[in-house]
Amino acid sequence: MTMARLILISGHNSKGTGAKGYIDEGTETIVLRDAIYNNLINKGVPKDIIITDKGRDNTVLSKIVTWIKSFFYKDDLCVDLHFNASANHSANGCEVLIPNNHTALEKEIATKISKEIAATLSIKNRGVKTEKDSQHNSIAMLSSFDCVNILLEICFITNKNDTLAYTKKFDELVENISTILYEYIDVSNAK
Repeated sequence: MTMARLILISGHNSKGTGAKGYIDEGTETIVLRDAIYNNLINKGVPKDIIITDKGRDNTVLSKIVTWIKSFFYKDDLCVDLHFNASANHSANGCEVLIPNNHTALEKEIATKISKEIAATLSIKNRGVKTEKDSQHNSIAMLSSFDCVNILLEICFITNKNDTLAYTKKFDELVENISTILYEYIDVSNAK
């Protein structure tokens, strides 16, 4: 099944927000979002199929959720980009979160991306988890609107090896995530 559009969100959209470690989550989610966006455009995805929060730097989460709610369709795919952190600097790996009441499609996409991130970066695959398995129990970006939702925790930026793998394999990671997302976007739906 293909999605009408891709909504690509930088989970923390300004420097100094989100997790801090060897890199800054607020800055890096923007860098990653823009790289994935550009990669998909280079693959031939029409610009009106990919909607990002670009230009919404420093916008609070509640306003991002309201913004998405104002135009989403049930058959859109929303991907929220994040990096993990822990006081335990040995915590490592990637994981992908899906809604508590997830669909088979959300689990399918999340499983593919989680495996791909782990393989590309040669880090632990912590697997697919529901929002109740997260530290927050409920995540606005997963449960506030009804489209296909996944939240990527790329790696632990408080783990030196994870961070080095991410920075070293950045281009390959962008290509591999983009390739999976491309499978699910209906490029024939362009206006």
